[in-house]
Amino acid sequence: MVPVGRETDLMIPDGSLISTGDVVLVSYSYRVEPDIKYSTTVNRAFVSLALFQQRYRVYGDYLDSNQSLIAPKGDPELADRLYDLTSYTLGFAGIQGRATYGVEYVDYDATTDKRRHLEAYWRQHLYYPRQSFFFGLRDRVTKHYEIDNYGGDNGGRENTFTASFRYKRRLPLAALFEFQLDFLDQRGRQYDRDELDLRASYQLRVGRLVFEAWLEEEMNWYENSRSSRDDRVYLKVRRYF
Repeated sequence: MVPVGRETDLMIPDGSLISTGDVVLVSYSYRVEPDIKYSTTVNRAFVSLALFQQRYRVYGDYLDSNQSLIAPKGDPELADRLYDLTSYTLGFAGIQGRATYGVEYVDYDATTDKRRHLEAYWRQHLYYPRQSFFFGLRDRVTKHYEIDNYGGDNGGRENTFTASFRYKRRLPLAALFEFQLDFLDQRGRQYDRDELDLRASYQLRVGRLVFEAWLEEEMNWYENSRSSRDDRVYLKVRRYF
């Protein structure tokens, strides 16, 4: 017998008295590693359909993962830590020039988290001599469900909107300048907040010497007129030998 993955092939050696079509009775035993307490079974299916020279794509994904104790009366504390997950995803994606956009629906049901969300996004790249731009928008509406035995108020509706901007430019003397801006607007569920992240960097290389400087700013606005701000400045000099 030759094990192949989860299957075992029964090989008939040359010169055997067993002929093709004979009924054979096989008796065998197996031993499970005693340190293995539970098993995991995963089933997954994915389908994708591309249309019009792959400019448009419709896709779907199914994932089912289950964990169970190998012994019928195993460790009850371990049984409480086992994790089950089932998720469905349906989506549409399109390409128009250097822009990509799409919409996606996800149904996610796990032991510690159950939610459904609908998301739409748009991304645009622009390239010019010595410089490039990127714009991105994403809007997600999520419905969270209460999970039994986990306490707390973990249900409710949530809306998250994000916007991103990137700019990169090559400067004289092989220098590089980059600018990034990210905005987050979150509403619903536990609390409302806005966040703005800014990062600007400059890099100059002279022979084996590299000089880098960048600035980072993070600003947050919360409910009840609360806010916070964090500014960071970095300088780095490197030399290669």
